Amino acid sequence: MTALTMMRAACALLACAALTAQGQATRPDPANPKAAVPAQVYRPSLAGYKPRQDAGQADWRAANEGLRPAPAPAPAPASASAPHSYHHHHHH
Repeated sequence: MTALTMMRAACALLACAALTAQGQATRPDPANPKAAVPAQVYRPSLAGYKPRQDAGQADWRAANEGLRPAPAPAPAPASASAPHSYHHHHHH
């Protein structure tokens, strides 16, 4: 290795060590019950809840008319030349 490569590797290791030490220094010891920790803020789960707004009452007859199914199409008139299903018997 060249001296420049060794210098870069050493600087990278020192930077990582400094970041690791800094991260450990700011965290409280989880085994210490008297360790200082940030205060917890209470946020109610329903804090942003907005009740449903009533849209007002419509006339019930008009509302029912809107829900009525479309009328069924009228059946086609029977043709006189159409065979009937009850004429299949042969009389002897």
